[in-house]
Amino acid sequence: MSDNRRELLSNAVDDPCSVKEFVVASRLTAIALLILTVLPAVARSQTLEHFQFATNTGNNAIVAVPLSANPTISGLPLNLGDEIGVFTSAGLCVGAVSWPKLDIVLTVWGDDQQTPELDGAVPADTLRFRVWSNVRNTEYSLVEAAYGQGDGIYVPDAIFILSALTATAPPPPPELLVPTDRTGDLPTTVEFSWTEVAGTGSYHFQVSADIEFSQLVFDDSTLASPSCVVRSLQTATQYLWRVRGLNEAGAGEWSQAFRFSTAAVLIPVHFVFAAFTGSNATIVIPDSIHPTVGEKGLDIGDEVGAFTPAGLCVGAVVWEGKNTAMAVWGDNDQTDSIDGLRGSELVGMKVWRKGTDTEYQTVAVQYSTGSAQYSPNALMIVSSLIASPVFDFWMSDSVVVFGPVAHGQSVEHSIVLRNGSISTDTLSGTFAHPQVPFGVEDAAVAFRLGPGDSLSLVVLFAPTSDIIPSFGSYVDSIVISSVAGISRILLSGNSPYPGVETDVLDIVFGEVTRDSVGSAFVRISNNSINELALDTVFTRPPFSVEPVHGSVGQDTLTLTVRFHPTSIGAFSDTLWIGNNSQIPWVKIPLFGASPAPFLWTSASSLMFGPVALRDTAHATLAIRNDGSVNVLTVTSMLYVAPLFMVDRTPPFAIVPGDSVVLNVSFNVEGFTPDGYGTHIDTLRIESDGGYGIVALRGDSPRPTVSASPLSLDFGSVQKDTQSVHLENVSVNPLRVDTVYTKSVNFGVLAVSYPVMVSNTESFELRVWFNADSIKVYADTLYVVSNAVENTGSVSLAIALLGIGVTTGIGNQSVVPQEYIIYQNYPNPFNPSTIIRYGLPGRSRVLLEVFNILGQRIAVLVDGEMSAAFHEIAWNATVPTGLYFYRIEAVSIDNPNTRFIQVKRMLVIK
Repeated sequence: MSDNRRELLSNAVDDPCSVKEFVVASRLTAIALLILTVLPAVARSQTLEHFQFATNTGNNAIVAVPLSANPTISGLPLNLGDEIGVFTSAGLCVGAVSWPKLDIVLTVWGDDQQTPELDGAVPADTLRFRVWSNVRNTEYSLVEAAYGQGDGIYVPDAIFILSALTATAPPPPPELLVPTDRTGDLPTTVEFSWTEVAGTGSYHFQVSADIEFSQLVFDDSTLASPSCVVRSLQTATQYLWRVRGLNEAGAGEWSQAFRFSTAAVLIPVHFVFAAFTGSNATIVIPDSIHPTVGEKGLDIGDEVGAFTPAGLCVGAVVWEGKNTAMAVWGDNDQTDSIDGLRGSELVGMKVWRKGTDTEYQTVAVQYSTGSAQYSPNALMIVSSLIASPVFDFWMSDSVVVFGPVAHGQSVEHSIVLRNGSISTDTLSGTFAHPQVPFGVEDAAVAFRLGPGDSLSLVVLFAPTSDIIPSFGSYVDSIVISSVAGISRILLSGNSPYPGVETDVLDIVFGEVTRDSVGSAFVRISNNSINELALDTVFTRPPFSVEPVHGSVGQDTLTLTVRFHPTSIGAFSDTLWIGNNSQIPWVKIPLFGASPAPFLWTSASSLMFGPVALRDTAHATLAIRNDGSVNVLTVTSMLYVAPLFMVDRTPPFAIVPGDSVVLNVSFNVEGFTPDGYGTHIDTLRIESDGGYGIVALRGDSPRPTVSASPLSLDFGSVQKDTQSVHLENVSVNPLRVDTVYTKSVNFGVLAVSYPVMVSNTESFELRVWFNADSIKVYADTLYVVSNAVENTGSVSLAIALLGIGVTTGIGNQSVVPQEYIIYQNYPNPFNPSTIIRYGLPGRSRVLLEVFNILGQRIAVLVDGEMSAAFHEIAWNATVPTGLYFYRIEAVSIDNPNTRFIQVKRMLVIK
């Protein structure tokens, strides 16, 4: 009993509330122990793979996790084999359990105060939980626990019962958008974007010069929105970029890494000029002036060119969104041709839009330093640069977004193009049509628009399964080339992947009878507008599934999964569902068992006997199938025949919970050489549910012979006859072959041998004594019978004693001539014997018995005795051993006459 419980019990006498607390605590402990006791085998056999902790460190508490607590990871129930760990506030694991999808309890181990290190929970410490996903091999440390009993503050012997356990997972990786993978020739300033992920607090964005992301050129983990601009990248360099989400549960997995590369040298591609023609001036375009085309700022990659009044390009630069310097080349006066600016000429400028491939020739430029007038080596700093288009080309949409659109469907969108110029010029141009799944309906390749005229374009988005990839996002553009420049209409469409959802995460069939079939169902639904195609569905025996392929539109498809065990054991496999979603293989773990039957026997041993020869004894033995579902087949029974026999021959079957009663017999007939004794064998019952061993023991005892009385004392006579009865207490008959004595003074009246003595019967022998002189006669009557193993051996010896007297005084007492003490008879003996001695005159007699240590254990005679032969019987209550009897006799008439003698006798129990 713990100290807490002792304290409750000690206070119980004076405080009834303490009694109640003690009873409640004891009952809760009993309940928790009962839960531990009755847990299914699968729950107890699960081993931990992830969480490790020390056990038996000190006092402990118990945390019960009932199935109703429904532990989850981000809303999804725990899978079979996931682990729940309990930790101290310092991060030490003090208990863990593998989730069996059943009621379960785990032990929280306390600190061992006998050791210096901290190896368990200490009182008042707050318990914290962690969850490990077996499928994802991921540990989640942000776990909220709610208690139905207790508060999670550790105290020894406490019992906590959880009502909920929720683990929060980090966010999934976002999908990268721009720049796409392996995009090249980007400027040194790049804008990045990715999909927004629900439940994300911030984004961690990285750009690296190597694939291991060890050479980071940009690293920011505080981004609140799904976009970022990175400046000052190196030219002609390959980079990689990736993103991951962050929330209170930690960092999610990184997205896949996209590659991109910057252009080798950002040189103008539209404006062409001759360099190094002569002296030059420098025109600086600061980033702070925000050069524009109309009201829209220049984009990175746009170009600014410098021109002579005659329209000769003398310099150009690519706009990179930062301070830019442009060399303006002068004329080489060593040549006949004019190839640059000449002194005092005004510098004109033009702008080219890379995105629309449009050149703008009307550019208003102001300078903060210098002027538009050229002079060699001059520095001219621009304070304003505004380009105006020649035509007012207007589009109702510059970006068209379609979707989501299912395969086989077509969606259209109308775009109006208009020449809004007030001039009398006609706007002419051409279309570059997009690629499938986009299209333009009934649009000619060329067009002409007069002032104020408009044109309607019908743009189509028609995704089909013939396109590769068949699903996902599509991006293209309509390029419009005109005298007003190049314009683009960006097109974006989406035909989403089919979505695959199952109503179960795993299937546990439980226990199924061998050669029977258990069924379960998986309902597959599709949350997309596109049809979900199940290309192949399969598993392996003893599991099967149908159908093996199919499709799911807006409805559901039910798969029938069967478990058909043909052998005993526990089975597991995976149901594979191949499909055309972004998760090409859905895996559902399958578990089933066909448990072995269990052979139970009603006894571990059977005892037969005593049994007489040629008789048969019977006993019953029940065997039962203690298994749950499978039939038990008894395949063989091994034993020694014909000593032991069983009345039923294998094979035979026993259904679960049923019994079969076997009749086992012990037959003594036919034993060799004579069949007497104890016979031992083993009945081994073999089955497909194990084997049972029953010890067999049969006894047919050898006949016994005993005599009543064990000795005959004829007394002092010349001749006499007395009776002795031979008895048999065995179930087998006694056969007396002969009896005899060794002297002529004793004998047995004639009997016809052999004599048979049955059980509990007796046989009377008439023994005679005939003395031929005055003396003491002693002899033995030997009995030869089948009570001993060796034929002809003596099985019983009966002591005979008589004192001969002369004729005529046969009834008078005989007085010995001297002191004498005889050997006791019988000897050895159990439990009584007779000691005879003779006194020639009146004497004082002391007759004692001693053990081998010399200790006196009995006084048989102590007093005055007359002259005569005397005998005394001693009923020994001592253990087996050697003993001595001693006589000391002193004559009363002549005290100087003293007789002392010692003899040995043997007690055998």
